[in-house]
Amino acid sequence: MELVVIAIGIKTAGNLGALARLCDNFNCKHLIVIKPECDVTDQNAYYRASRGKQYLDNIIVLDKLQEARIYADIIIGLSARIGSSSNFARPAIAIQEIANQLSSSDSIVGIVVGREDKGLSNDEVITCDFLAHIPIPSDNPVLNISHAAVVALYELTRDTNYSSIAKSHRMMKREEKEYFLHYLEEILKHSWLKPPKIEGTLKVFRTMLSRSLVTDRESPALVGCMRSIHRTITEKHGPHCTCEGEK
Repeated sequence: MELVVIAIGIKTAGNLGALARLCDNFNCKHLIVIKPECDVTDQNAYYRASRGKQYLDNIIVLDKLQEARIYADIIIGLSARIGSSSNFARPAIAIQEIANQLSSSDSIVGIVVGREDKGLSNDEVITCDFLAHIPIPSDNPVLNISHAAVVALYELTRDTNYSSIAKSHRMMKREEKEYFLHYLEEILKHSWLKPPKIEGTLKVFRTMLSRSLVTDRESPALVGCMRSIHRTITEKHGPHCTCEGEK
């Protein structure tokens, strides 16, 4: 597994430096900031980064969380809000549970921390594949963003056996998800669903694909199935079809 840290609307250079230091501690692939409200070249950030200064030198600055999808296969948002099961996109899952499911994966996983004062917006939460919370025993569940990040990074790596040579299974890559969703969208255009319903359905399937943690053995079957159905609708029935449709 490779890790990416993503900070949205970060306000203080000190917190940015602390995240850079964590990236170095956990050998992260990238440090990404979305619309930072502090100067990413601030000397205080470099002071706090310690040996992680290279992450500040190579920091990736983006405008929207959606743009970060090209850098990670799975995006996990951290929030103190647990949410409710009635919201299909966002019942929060304990970070330990997600870590257990991803323990043998070699996917690129992005950890998203929100603004120091407001956290993640609803749209940003929906963009994430998972919403994770960190179980806290007190009645104050809110952690500093760097503290939340270190807990998440630790949980995701704590069961890693660095001396093991066992082959990890790969999770469905971002490109494979996009192929699946592309064919599904094209298929749904021929259905009885109205355009707004199609958009909502695609969001549901995107979330389901991420939560189900589809492996590299399963993803070709899913994408291939969608491709075959799309070809049947837009071209003709396959040579092995036993129905009376056009062949």
